[in-house]
Amino acid sequence: MTDPSTREPTEGDRVAQLKARIAELEAELREVSERSAVAHRPLEREVDRAVRLAGERQPAVAVARADLERIKSRRIVRIGVVVLHLARSPLKWARRRAKSAMQLARGLARRVGLRRLFDPWGPALYRSVLLDRLHARGRWSSQPLHIGITVTRDDESAGYGDWYTAHELGDAVARLGWKVSYLERHRDRWYGLAPSCDVVVSLLPEVDLFRVPRHVITVAWIRNWTEEWTAKAWFDNYDVVLVSSGRSKEIVEQQSAQVAHVFPLATNPQRFYPRPPNPALSSDAVFVGSHWGVERGIDEALPVLAASGHRVAIYGRGWEDQPGLADLSGGLLPYDSLPEVYSSAALAIDDAAISTKPYGSVNSRVFDALAVGTLVLTDNALGVRELFDEDFPTWDDAESLVAGVGDLLADLERRSALAERYRRQVLARHTYDHRAAELKSLLVDWALAAKIAVHIGPQTSEKGRTWGDVPLGRDVQRQLKRKRSQERLKPG
Repeated sequence: MTDPSTREPTEGDRVAQLKARIAELEAELREVSERSAVAHRPLEREVDRAVRLAGERQPAVAVARADLERIKSRRIVRIGVVVLHLARSPLKWARRRAKSAMQLARGLARRVGLRRLFDPWGPALYRSVLLDRLHARGRWSSQPLHIGITVTRDDESAGYGDWYTAHELGDAVARLGWKVSYLERHRDRWYGLAPSCDVVVSLLPEVDLFRVPRHVITVAWIRNWTEEWTAKAWFDNYDVVLVSSGRSKEIVEQQSAQVAHVFPLATNPQRFYPRPPNPALSSDAVFVGSHWGVERGIDEALPVLAASGHRVAIYGRGWEDQPGLADLSGGLLPYDSLPEVYSSAALAIDDAAISTKPYGSVNSRVFDALAVGTLVLTDNALGVRELFDEDFPTWDDAESLVAGVGDLLADLERRSALAERYRRQVLARHTYDHRAAELKSLLVDWALAAKIAVHIGPQTSEKGRTWGDVPLGRDVQRQLKRKRSQERLKPG
């Protein structure tokens, strides 16, 4: 006869054990609630309904029991076990009950100081919800990840280049299932974040992180003026730092505690693709970009190129006021007209601005023109050598621009071969869908990384500027960053 004490437990035994454990949890919940002398009946009803349904409607209890077996510490309030068990359930009703119970439990914890519940479970629950929203699975939250992207003005007609960058990236992450908002600098509107905003991607160094809610994940995308970014008092508080070139990465890691990720600009091949030339827009060489009152290389070079007999066109804001260039200007065109402009030109000219050229940051016009099949001549040799190869056509003064344009116009075979080579490279590596996927991957890595808070003495960030332990804390942060953990300085 088999000894009952040695027989394998049946499924019925496991269900009975789970129900018994649930009864213990309910008893502990009632005991805690009675001691707290607060209105706890809604919480009790939610947990009661959830655990009762768990026993009746979920016959497979192996996962639940494994979870319970891992919970040994008596220091943890046992309602956390119920919440976690329900949250991990593959059943939608259980997840709904878990979220409702967690919200009510949080209110109870604020009243009676049950930090023991949320200290062990809070980070795990936050990470699970964030990852669920990043992957747009809808298991934890019916709301998608909400990302805000900063712009100078959220108005295309204002002519600021960051509008195009922000909206192309925004359209790409929207295809991941995320919600996108655009936060404009105008009148400091970028600090009016919606409560649902999870992530802010800053394209401008002026965003004051001290005015951004602490729970928001902050991402810096440095596309120009790298030293201006690193000089900000709050720069080391960014959670993720993106840079558009290897040179900017070197500067960031030399001048701050941050580890930067190379994240160049890109193109949208759904907008920029080969089109039939428009005779009204036909040119030998075209430049697309605005003049903001700062002298640039093409101010001298393009008039010389036009005087050499080549048809030159310029599109953008501010050229009508520049001597020798007004006659070449076609004004500011709508963004959607640019693919046709590039398709109608034999060559596109790139002139890197003073804010990007020292860092080798490649402008979006390079990717856009190549995407439609038009070869580019650039004065940003550092940038194109990093992203492409040594054969990429470059110029550095009026004489070399005239010579380069003449040689390429005379050699259609070489021009077409280079244009096709670089178009393939752009479509393979440099689209905004690639950048959206890279951003998602970096945010997932951030969510999964260990988080370490480095506590320092000063009570506020302002006072910390004169305290000696802040530089020490930053040095600790620097080393932890390089060990692939995520951390923030927390005022004492």
